[in-house]
Amino acid sequence: NSDTNGDIFEKIFEGQIVRQPAERPIDPFVEEVTGFSAYLCPGQRSALHSVLHMQPGSSLVVNLPTGAGKSLVAQVPVLLNRLSGGLTLYIVPTNALAIDQERRMKEMLQLSLPPEQVPDLAWYAGLSDVKKSEIRQRIRAGTQGILFASPEAALGALLPALYDAVSRNGLSYFVVDEAHMITEWGDGFRPAFQALAGLRRGLLKYSEGERFRTILMSATISPQTVETLETLFGPAEMVQMVAAVHLRPEPRYWSYR
Repeated sequence: NSDTNGDIFEKIFEGQIVRQPAERPIDPFVEEVTGFSAYLCPGQRSALHSVLHMQPGSSLVVNLPTGAGKSLVAQVPVLLNRLSGGLTLYIVPTNALAIDQERRMKEMLQLSLPPEQVPDLAWYAGLSDVKKSEIRQRIRAGTQGILFASPEAALGALLPALYDAVSRNGLSYFVVDEAHMITEWGDGFRPAFQALAGLRRGLLKYSEGERFRTILMSATISPQTVETLETLFGPAEMVQMVAAVHLRPEPRYWSYR
């Protein structure tokens, strides 16, 4: 009864901060290339350290909550090398995400590189044929650094350039964002996600020199998904996992009977 107990929704709109601060001191070398003053949470720090110490040819499953900075985990190696440490192929599910990731990546790269030295970093349908050709040339030459692209692009127009790059030891990281889609999306919708494991195996088989590392990122990975990813991106002894998921405190529930 609102007359005796007040408005039941009043507290919801108070603007009370319910999320506990989890920031941790950032490593100086990360601050230098990102401009960030702190890690968002201990899980982000652990995941980044794990990425920097991965064994060649291994896979790392990164299970962090939404808003915990998963993207940065795979981007820091590129920032440290200033685009010169081989290609990071960064698979994202949509063009919008590719464009948004490109924007944020360019902002960080421009802390250490002149704007004219930062190329196009996203592959999407609206990109001109000239720019797509330039991206393929940079992949082959080893100067692209990082590319955000859909699985369809990686398995289609980019495929010859990727094989050329890996044959010259030019692929450093194979990253899949929203990796749970590999196991959850079927033949009738975005089957290219299911083919990413086969693409990785083919590139590893064709690679020369040090083998590239694989990073599988998601905020919603079930135990069954982990098991499937270990099978697809294994062998199991070459798959590690960093998980820092927790129940989020923001939702409020009210029931009335």
